[in-house]
Amino acid sequence: MLDFWSPRLYNISMLNNKSEVKMLNSKYEVAEAKALELCQAIEEKHKVDWPTLPLNVYLKKGRKYIKIIRKNESQQCVWGFINLKNENFNVGDVLMAAGWNTPATNKARGNIVENDYKITGSRLYGPDYLK
Repeated sequence: MLDFWSPRLYNISMLNNKSEVKMLNSKYEVAEAKALELCQAIEEKHKVDWPTLPLNVYLKKGRKYIKIIRKNESQQCVWGFINLKNENFNVGDVLMAAGWNTPATNKARGNIVENDYKITGSRLYGPDYLK
């Protein structure tokens, strides 16, 4: 498992006590585990819909977001982002990609920590659009 939940990622002096540090670590660890599950769900859905087309889905951690990347034989694209540190969203919010390095920050498309975010056919290429 990736080890990117180290104390240097947030300012410990801003926290009041050690129980808040544990709570933050717990939320981030849950977000990481759920992001890995989401990658697996995207791959499984792709294998069911297109069994002959190969696809790898992996995540890349940034300072504020976890980026979920879909890769086939010849190209890569960003499926979406999982929020970690953007104060305008909750930890675990699923954000649609606005570009390779930028999420669309107009509204969250769901939350993988608080809700059971499922992949359906309409979400194969990215999080649901706003309705």
